[in-house]
Amino acid sequence: MGHSPGRAWKRVRKLTPWLYFAILTIFMTWPLVQHAGDHVFGNLGDSFYFLWLVRWWEGAIQRLPASPLAVPGLNYPEGWNLAYNEIPLTQVVQALPASALFGTTAGYNFSVWMSFFLSGMGTYLFVRRLTRSSPAALLAGTIFAFAPYRYGHLMGHFNLIGTQWIPFYFLALHEALEKFAQKKPFGRWLAGSAVFLGFIGLTSQYYLYMALVLTAAFVAGFLVWGTGPEARKRASFYLQIAGAGALLAAVAFICALPYLSLSSQAPIPPHSAAEMAFWSPSIAEFFIPSPFHFLLRGWVSRHFDRLLWVENNLYLGLLPLALAVLAFAARKRIPEDRKKIAFFAFLFLCAFILALGTRLKIVPGPTNPAAAASLTVKGVPLPGSLLVRILPFYDRMRVFSRYGIFVILFLAVLAGYGARRVLSRVGSNKAAAALAAILALFIVFEFKQARLPLIKVEGRPVDHWLAEHHEPGAVIQFPAAEMVKPEQVFYATIHKKPFVGAFFAAFPSPQWSRVFPVLKRFPNRASVALFKELKVRYVLVDSTLYPDFGRVQAEIGRLGLSFFTRAGNIFVYTPR
Repeated sequence: MGHSPGRAWKRVRKLTPWLYFAILTIFMTWPLVQHAGDHVFGNLGDSFYFLWLVRWWEGAIQRLPASPLAVPGLNYPEGWNLAYNEIPLTQVVQALPASALFGTTAGYNFSVWMSFFLSGMGTYLFVRRLTRSSPAALLAGTIFAFAPYRYGHLMGHFNLIGTQWIPFYFLALHEALEKFAQKKPFGRWLAGSAVFLGFIGLTSQYYLYMALVLTAAFVAGFLVWGTGPEARKRASFYLQIAGAGALLAAVAFICALPYLSLSSQAPIPPHSAAEMAFWSPSIAEFFIPSPFHFLLRGWVSRHFDRLLWVENNLYLGLLPLALAVLAFAARKRIPEDRKKIAFFAFLFLCAFILALGTRLKIVPGPTNPAAAASLTVKGVPLPGSLLVRILPFYDRMRVFSRYGIFVILFLAVLAGYGARRVLSRVGSNKAAAALAAILALFIVFEFKQARLPLIKVEGRPVDHWLAEHHEPGAVIQFPAAEMVKPEQVFYATIHKKPFVGAFFAAFPSPQWSRVFPVLKRFPNRASVALFKELKVRYVLVDSTLYPDFGRVQAEIGRLGLSFFTRAGNIFVYTPR
């Protein structure tokens, strides 16, 4: 029996959002697809560390029962723990299938694409459930998945590009709360919220902490706008909320456990008020287009200081803002959704205020820590300054602008309501579809970036030279500050030798805290004396990073180091 045309059309319609976000992901990240096997977005830096991390987890099964968190070949000979930096395990797991088939770099890029695709799909499912409008939900998904915020972090922040679990989490949490209020079965939604919070925690500790703070706002807002008086009088309703809170807290604790264990051994130092002020965004940065916008990049660079654009690339978009304002302004004419619009407007405002950090800034800057310190006196204090004092580890977060992704999500929800109202005013379905397409094109126009820089994933000549030499011993890189640069960790996968340094993004290891003050004065006798303890055989010195390398070369000779070879700008020595 053949299928009716109507049933076939329904199947095609179900595939539409999947195809839409898949095709748009390729277009909005072009030309990455042409270079996916050997290039990544960005410059030398964080992306190379995360490439190393994908390779490390590729071999994790082979190393069992050894802990995958312990890396004996970095921070040698003490060893290194992955929890010294964020461990975006969900991003890595997304990368592994493609990595096994096409190589590490292709796997990394596949995971990046999946973050765009799933961010769009998660927001689409969330907003469609709220608005009951697929076109409006597609527009909301476009706003969240392709916001300039994500392009800033595309430059190497593999963990922070992993925003895809956030809309799924709030979708499940919203549905669980509604089921509590309606006395309906809630198990699968509560379980879903716990799972997706776990995925957030296994992607970024920043996002985990911020999601927990906004969960408190979410529950408080739901009690005001999401429930009726009957539910608020019921003790069981509050017991269910308390039980959900305990479950989510347990999930968050499990996700944070590797970091908490390390912090008990070597406490993470809090960030100063001046440092937090330096990194905090201004209100204006939510309204300034990206400095990589394909049309406006020159104008933005000429008129605004965008030194911190990677973190503070927070442009919300004129059309998304207009649709959100329309939804809020017209909420009284939409009785069935009036309270929900107010609820998400409240969440948008909470996330927006928290994203501004601890002190209010109106315009970008200042862009040096000394000038930023003045803001701790002159700036208007914000709720974040209170949270720094009362919440544990809140002062260990440096970049509060990362709340911006939550601002964008709640804006996308409001814009979905606004889009539904606009589209409902159009007479026919065809006209509504055409208008939705025009609105989507305008959002793409607002968010489309020029070609972001791509860098080829490859080692240095010295790494290939080291790979051919099998004498045991560790590699050390000078100047000493180079040893904590992310690309150095990746280079170790090429030369396959123990490396004294590592990528200490969150806090340094005990060994590094002890030896770095000595090594940073190299070449001197104290630093050379450490080589035996650190089991160093290969001393790499980058000649381009010393203003008077001739003098440095002479001093290295006087200290008894033997010249091995020169590979490009790297001179290789060995202790006698």
